[in-house]
Amino acid sequence: MEKYDSNRDGEISLNEFYNLFLSINDLFNQFLDHDEDFSQSIEPNEQLQIKNNIVAITFDIYVRISARLDYLTNIGPKNQQDN
Repeated sequence: MEKYDSNRDGEISLNEFYNLFLSINDLFNQFLDHDEDFSQSIEPNEQLQIKNNIVAITFDIYVRISARLDYLTNIGPKNQQDN
């Protein structure tokens, strides 16, 4: 949530929540791009740019993976600035 708490007050304001909503909506649209049969999961045959050995992925798992990747991607520059 730190990413969306732009004023760092420990709370999410309406505008900050809106930005969070837009991010989740963007993830949902990305998920739908891969879910070609609208089964609410990405099957192995729909994983065009995802490794073939992954089983079906539901939207909630997709959001968790995306959030974790975003966190891990952004943690490097923060650590480098602190040193």
